[in-house]
Amino acid sequence: MDEKEGLPEEEAAKDAWNRHLYRNESVVTDLFHGQLKSTVSCSKCDRISITFDPMMTMLLPIPAKKETIDFYFVPYDLNKRGYLNYKGRVGVRGSDSVMQFRREIHETYGVDVSSYTITKVSNNEFTRYFST
Repeated sequence: MDEKEGLPEEEAAKDAWNRHLYRNESVVTDLFHGQLKSTVSCSKCDRISITFDPMMTMLLPIPAKKETIDFYFVPYDLNKRGYLNYKGRVGVRGSDSVMQFRREIHETYGVDVSSYTITKVSNNEFTRYFST
C-alpha cells in the first residue's frame, strides 16, 4: 500500500504516472521516460514508505572538441630509410584511447600502429609508458 494515498501499489503507480503524463505528454516522454519505485523502511518503527517518481532514460553524449597534440616520432629501427625522427601533430579528444591516438597517427602519417611505443617525457625523463 502507498502510505500517503492509502492506495494499492499498482493504483498508486498508475496515478503517479498519469499525473506525470498530464504535464509531460510527448513523443520524448513515450520513448524515454519511465517510472522509478522507491521503497524506504524505518528501522525503528517498521513503517514503509513507497513513492513513484518519473525518470528520464535518454543519454545524449556530447562529443568533446578535438585538441591538437604535438609529438615526436622515434622508430624502433633507427636504420630504416624514411623513418627519421620527426615532429608530428594530430587531433584527439580527451576521451580518446591510446589506440585511437595511434589510429590518428596512422591515418595522418601512414605509420604502422605497432611500430612504436608511446611514452611521455618530462624534464628529459620518461615519466609514463602507454599501452594500447
